[in-house]
Amino acid sequence: MGAYTAKHEVLADILILEPDLSGGEALLKAGYSKSVALSPGRVIQHPSVIDLVAQKRLKIRQSIEFKVAHAHEMLLGAFEASQNSTEMVVVVDALCKLHGLYEPLTHSTNTSGIKRSVGRKVLMEEVARLERKCDPLFYI
Repeated sequence: MGAYTAKHEVLADILILEPDLSGGEALLKAGYSKSVALSPGRVIQHPSVIDLVAQKRLKIRQSIEFKVAHAHEMLLGAFEASQNSTEMVVVVDALCKLHGLYEPLTHSTNTSGIKRSVGRKVLMEEVARLERKCDPLFYI
C-alpha cells in the first residue's frame, strides 16, 4: 500500500501488543496529537496502517508456527529415544500441553511411583492422534 511513517510503525506495534487500549489511547501512546486522538478512526483505518498491522500479525503467526513445529519435532525425537514408559508419558504430556489439549494420559502407578500401566502401543497411538491435530492453520 502506501508508505509507512515511523508513527505508523509504532501505532501498529501498539495496536497488536496492547489490544485493550482504545483507538485514541493507542494514538496518543504512538505520539499523535490530542486532536488526532479525538477522531482515531481516520488514522487507524488508513490502508497503510491496516496493511502494516496485517503484515506484523502474519510475521508473528509464522514465528509461532515455526516454534510449535520445532518443539513438536523435538518432542517426537525425545519420544523415540525414550528408554521406558515413564519417559514416554512425560513426552506425551508435554505434547498435549504444547498443542493446548491439556488431556494428559491417565495412568496408574505402582507402590514405587513408577508409571507402568501405559504401554508403548498406547503411547504411539496418542502421538499419532496428536500429529493429526498438529495443523499449522490451527494457530492462525
